[in-house]
Amino acid sequence: MRYGLFVTLFASLFTASSIAAELSFFYYREQGKQVFQTLLEQFSQETGHQVALHQVLSSDLQPALVKAALSGQTVDVVFAPSDAISIANIIHLSAVPDAMISEHVPPEQLATTLNQGVVRGIPILQGNHLMLFYNKALVSQPAQTWQALRAQQPALAKQGMRTIGWPYPDMYWFAGFVHSFGGRMTQGQSLTLDSPAMQQALRFYRDLSDSGLIDANCDYACGLQALIDGEVAYAINGEWALAELQQQLGTQLGVTKIPAIGDQHFVPFSSSLVLMFPNDALNGPNGEALAALSQFFQRYDTQLKIYQQTRFLPVHQQLFSELTEQEANNPVLQGSLLQLADAIPMSAESVQNSAWTGMRKGFELYIQGLIDEQQASQFMQQYAERDHRQQRENTP
Repeated sequence: MRYGLFVTLFASLFTASSIAAELSFFYYREQGKQVFQTLLEQFSQETGHQVALHQVLSSDLQPALVKAALSGQTVDVVFAPSDAISIANIIHLSAVPDAMISEHVPPEQLATTLNQGVVRGIPILQGNHLMLFYNKALVSQPAQTWQALRAQQPALAKQGMRTIGWPYPDMYWFAGFVHSFGGRMTQGQSLTLDSPAMQQALRFYRDLSDSGLIDANCDYACGLQALIDGEVAYAINGEWALAELQQQLGTQLGVTKIPAIGDQHFVPFSSSLVLMFPNDALNGPNGEALAALSQFFQRYDTQLKIYQQTRFLPVHQQLFSELTEQEANNPVLQGSLLQLADAIPMSAESVQNSAWTGMRKGFELYIQGLIDEQQASQFMQQYAERDHRQQRENTP
């Protein structure tokens, strides 16, 4: 039923009476911009609709969208991780009708777009998860646990090498440690930051810094570029970095699961990468053009081009199955998929956005030594609850 509506809807879009539109497209990733620019030019050639791509750094995405919504600026479509849907009420995201979703989008990917039971985005890619990268020239046997990684630290230090890098203060990385101790940031519409798991994760995470395994001031370049330059043996980064690291390190690149904590697998976040439509753009004057753009990005050939040039994982079920079968002997892809299998999807509910805010504030106080881990988890919970309550009160 859904596919029949999908075909009928888009067949009607490519008629001679269609009026060419000019669309603004926000692109949030640091990688893959040129590939998307080329695809948007192809879309323009096929349909006559013009699309202007504007790159927004991931850290600036939500503030930019909120600012645009408050100032009345026009943003037609945004390519973003599905948890950005958590601000749906603030930026007035369109509800996406069933007819716009291809039958090749798996139900579990579509579920990542639900906000209060309503689909608010169209999944294009999947993954967005962290994994462990390492330099095979420096590491013969990758560590499977944090204890084993620490055991390798002295030998690497003798070679003038730091062991591992990742953006230590970034909560997307820290969240995986919380999950690995059995904690969760949210459950449905509820915040669950104040937990023994959070307190265990805080202690463990700070000890990684206190022991010298990771620099507490390590930023994104400290992991990614340092691995490329041979300054660290390991780095924790995301699937978005695969193409760049393969290009730079070639066959010396190793990919595997992030070390386990004792006998507990590391559990990173995952999400889909979606098209979403602020200011209820689907029901605005450019609605038909946006529906055509959505269909274009859900196509098999479009998602194949994205994968071939960026290694971003498609959501198209048939294509994904074919790629995993064809590349069964590709250790880089298989390492990524192994970690993805342990990941949990991020929530797209508004409470998720408040959870990030609360966790960040409490973490900062804890790392500065101003509060202990129990006080930190309580502070996170209280701050996030207050933030969520204020959001509800201030949203029409």
